[in-house]
Amino acid sequence: MKKLSIVALCVIFIIGCSKVANYSVPTEQQLIDFLRSEDITPLDIHFFKDTAVVLHGTEFSNTVSFISYENIKKEHVINSSTTGNDNPLTFIPYKGSDRDPSFIAIFLNDSQLVADAAKIIVDFDGTPTETEIENRRGIIVSSPNPKPTKKMNVLIYGNENRLLYSNEL
Repeated sequence: MKKLSIVALCVIFIIGCSKVANYSVPTEQQLIDFLRSEDITPLDIHFFKDTAVVLHGTEFSNTVSFISYENIKKEHVINSSTTGNDNPLTFIPYKGSDRDPSFIAIFLNDSQLVADAAKIIVDFDGTPTETEIENRRGIIVSSPNPKPTKKMNVLIYGNENRLLYSNEL
């Protein structure tokens, strides 16, 4: 029992003394400088509590990058998720956590769809969020709900409220 108590105290001491990463959202200028240095042309940018989410892509891929600064050193922390764009639409849903809100990254990979789309409505567990999208290839739609999302339904409308696409995720 005494050995177990000593081990438990050592673990608590090590955890208490360990350096905890403190992430912060980049300023607009830091983000501009970073995107320029990486030769990234953003399709959409959304700032969350401690992260900037940037959609970008090329003819052959779509990427969502999460950009933060760590501690005072201001090192960039980047996590990217890349998908091909063989389909007319690419969805990258993030269903959220207790700390982060839900959002969905939507890429319109078809030039005719980009030209025809006027608005996107994303229903996050019964709460619809409408966003204008005219002539945009990529967009981030964030949930207004603070809790994680269980189900997302994406509706894309063209002019005169003509439904172009519907999908439940």
